[in-house]
Amino acid sequence: MILISVSAWAAEPPDTSSEEADAAFVVRSAPSKRAGDQVASRILVLDEQDLADMGAQNLGEALDTLPGVRVQQGYRGAELSLRGLDPQHTLVLVDGQRLSGRTSGAVDLSRISIQDVVQVEVIKGPQSALYGSDAMGGVVKITTRAGSPRPRARGQLAVASSLGQGAPTLDADLGASGGKDSLSGSIDLGLHGGQALMDADGVHTAQDQWRQGDLSLSGAWRPDNGPQLRIRSAYTARMLEGVDSANGGASLDRTVGTETQVNQMSLSWAGARSLTTARAGYSFYLDQYLSDQRKAADLDLYERSREDLWEGGVLHEHATGLGVVSLGADVLVQSLQADRLDGRGQRSRLSPFAQLEFRPTDSVLLVPALRTDLDSQFGRNLSPKLSALWYAPGALQLRASYGQGFREPSFSEQLLRFSNPSAGYQVEGNPQLGPESSQGVDLELRRPVGPFALSAAGWWTRLHDMIAVDEGVTDTNGTTYRYVNVDQARTRGVELGFSVNDGPWALELDYVYTQSLDFASGKPLVGRAPHVGNGSLMWSGTVLQARTQISCVGARPMSDGAAGVPYALWDAQVGWTPGPVDLRVGVENLLNTQDSTDLVALRPRELVFTVGGDWGGKG
Repeated sequence: MILISVSAWAAEPPDTSSEEADAAFVVRSAPSKRAGDQVASRILVLDEQDLADMGAQNLGEALDTLPGVRVQQGYRGAELSLRGLDPQHTLVLVDGQRLSGRTSGAVDLSRISIQDVVQVEVIKGPQSALYGSDAMGGVVKITTRAGSPRPRARGQLAVASSLGQGAPTLDADLGASGGKDSLSGSIDLGLHGGQALMDADGVHTAQDQWRQGDLSLSGAWRPDNGPQLRIRSAYTARMLEGVDSANGGASLDRTVGTETQVNQMSLSWAGARSLTTARAGYSFYLDQYLSDQRKAADLDLYERSREDLWEGGVLHEHATGLGVVSLGADVLVQSLQADRLDGRGQRSRLSPFAQLEFRPTDSVLLVPALRTDLDSQFGRNLSPKLSALWYAPGALQLRASYGQGFREPSFSEQLLRFSNPSAGYQVEGNPQLGPESSQGVDLELRRPVGPFALSAAGWWTRLHDMIAVDEGVTDTNGTTYRYVNVDQARTRGVELGFSVNDGPWALELDYVYTQSLDFASGKPLVGRAPHVGNGSLMWSGTVLQARTQISCVGARPMSDGAAGVPYALWDAQVGWTPGPVDLRVGVENLLNTQDSTDLVALRPRELVFTVGGDWGGKG
């Protein structure tokens, strides 16, 4: 968050003789959308008002509206991918801290409620030079509410029902904030859930029943002068329940329970031409998996795992005659306890990094960066990056970057064994796995013309030692798969965008072409649609709003060499906001699209009613 604020300052060189130059470094809230057009890496920003206009209930729903961002619903939730890479190649940060508890290497975005989120930023392309492991495809940065001295209360209730199939869902959020003078605090609560969707025979679940509860508390001390302190604690509990079929015809009742606890603290202080931020955090993720065979116990299974994550870091930014120099270091300690482990999995990492933002001319911004990750298990990983921006107000913008990245294997890929008795297979971890590495190039042209904006982007990424699942070994107990480092892979593509913001009307269109190749097999990488198009149209009046969005996804390569069925998703919503009250009605998946290949978990057509209120204004 602070890096982007300072980047925006550097993009427009101040008059160093003025008093404003001495006040350039201040502890700021989330950066403006305008800052996203003035930094060397393109940043997509959703602010609090954007999130409210969408009516989204979780982060996955919100991010699925952004161009070039793919959010796919799977067995354990919503996963995001950027630049044609896997979800595990995108790093998700909440107030600068990593989220523990990756499922199959990826963060489930549906477990992140947006009840206390005030801004989301998506940075595409390799970002390991600043953020380290997992940022090969990009970074998602989430900023949560810190509260303000002004009293505020807010709430929302959304009820949805799958037309013709029942299975209602409910989302309820309630929050309040306030304070006095320099002190402020905020509390947010949420309850979410949905009934299961049954298969064609009405016996087993096509989508699980789920329930989730959220509680977050935050406080801030923000005097006009002096250090500023912020603390936050958030807890989420989620339960999934379904019924599976085993190969022999047995029925299995499956329950998955997860708990997440995140605790964070940050302290920032500013000088005349510098800004220093120190942060510390601890989080844990508890996962319990129960499979209970009806009328027998042969296939019964209970597995429990817990991941603990300690993080800390310091960042110092200083404005010099050459530009803004950023120096910092991150510390990470991660551990895993699981029933399937003889001992405890543990690793630690120290990561110093540096970045310089300078202007050789008034219209050119250059940003070299370098990070070294010193890992207790994998040794040293070096991640350099060079970004450049040619920018003139109201004229063509050109961005270019080259970066190297890496991703360390997750504990589940190294140590755990996932069993699925109903399908007759298991996936074993591989302690000998090594980290993946990548080289990536990103280019973007953007041209604003009055209310219009045109953009074209291209990227090329080469993966080395890619982690994948092997072809498996089959015996009388089923098929056993294993994680392995395979040869190399490549993704490349083009992203085209067009937008219009003219008075109450806003139109956005984008198209993404992705080409991928697994050098070992000579085939495209599984699950990546070569063609994806999105379009959204919004009208905002004084008290009335209307929004519609459609996404078209082409055929996706499957593991057996076949192609998945193309599909389209169409949503529409109408809102009425008389004063502080917000009323909305919408239909999701208007076309009632389903995916027979099971690559994507799509809910049928749903009618959604939402009522909310916000008393006291944003803050």
